[in-house]
Amino acid sequence: MEKQLLPTNIISKSHLCRRKTNCACQSFITSSLSTLLADNSLKVLSSEVLHQAISVYCACPEVHLPFSTFLNWMQTELYLAHYSACEKYIRIYLSHSKQRGGEFALPENEYQELMEILVFHCIYIHRGYDSAKDCIAQDQAMSSQSKAAFMQRLNEIDGRPLEVVKEMKMSSTQVKEKVKVFVIKHKWKLFLMVACLALWMMVKARVVDKGKLVKLVKRVLYVVFGFED
Repeated sequence: MEKQLLPTNIISKSHLCRRKTNCACQSFITSSLSTLLADNSLKVLSSEVLHQAISVYCACPEVHLPFSTFLNWMQTELYLAHYSACEKYIRIYLSHSKQRGGEFALPENEYQELMEILVFHCIYIHRGYDSAKDCIAQDQAMSSQSKAAFMQRLNEIDGRPLEVVKEMKMSSTQVKEKVKVFVIKHKWKLFLMVACLALWMMVKARVVDKGKLVKLVKRVLYVVFGFED
């Protein structure tokens, strides 16, 4: 099976392409990948064997392959349902890019394309919504606008509303805790407000003199809130 991927005039295993877009190794790898995709009988090919075959042309391809060839390789991994391997290789490739402190320049559009494959075609399919969301949130290179666009698309794919309502809502425990803190902090103000309301209801029922109540309310407003005529 491996022989079908390897030409007789193979490049040295010590070859480091270093992401050069004009490197000859690309044609060998692209040809091999095309052959693989055209042969349905090779769907059982493992990711390890595929990696070994590509490594014949370029040492450590997950670091050194040019973007277009690396992209073809990742599409092949996805075609073969090697989601974990695809995620691993993309993470390695991105980690060696300048956006993440690596040595290789990677244009923003190419970085975004790999992140798109990583989030939507690897992580979401293989590990679900929460893992994909975490991947977006933890990425330090994408702009806030790009992250927002990724999250919107993720929610659409997952059948959730465009607004991330879940992230905005507090749990019942959090709500209770906030109410408790507020009551403790403003207990005297709340007590006086309730007392004034009770007195006002008594006046309405003609139990308390209205003139005396007005004076009491003004005094409460002055003491508690600093209001005065």
